[in-house]
Amino acid sequence: MIVLRRNPYDLITVYKERKYTDEKSRENTGSEILGIIAYDAIDEFQEKVIQVDTSKKSIQEVVEKVMMIISGKKSNDKVDWLELVTKKNDLKKFFVD
Repeated sequence: MIVLRRNPYDLITVYKERKYTDEKSRENTGSEILGIIAYDAIDEFQEKVIQVDTSKKSIQEVVEKVMMIISGKKSNDKVDWLELVTKKNDLKKFFVD
């Protein structure tokens, strides 16, 4: 299973362009920061889960990265947005109304 991840700071812009409500944007970015989908996937499929950071990458670059991981030429991405957001002291930005 491949879980595509994206920097929550990038997602803010995407969600504004899609005209998401503030609540929906906050829920989605919060879920990404906490890695809810990745956690659920790993819980279900263990080592069969591949995480790929798609931030600042084109679709072609993401496809190439996935193919390299599948072929064993690259390793799965380590994605930890919670650490990033905590270091920037931005938890309130994503989790408090």
